[in-house]
Amino acid sequence: MAFHITPRYGAMESNSPTSSLPVMLRELEDRPDGMEHRNVAVSHEPKSCISVSLGGYVVFEHFEK
Repeated sequence: MAFHITPRYGAMESNSPTSSLPVMLRELEDRPDGMEHRNVAVSHEPKSCISVSLGGYVVFEHFEK
């Protein structure tokens, strides 16, 4: 099963190395007052997604078929 990361300002990337996750989280420190692109996410197709927002909220979603 593939996983995808969605950086704050970029397009979704498939099967990126796990070393890219801390870099992606640090993107949230850039322009904390920005109104657009307020979160980053990692999704595991087709079952789940975890996202982190500028406010420090972490959301885990489990998708059911």
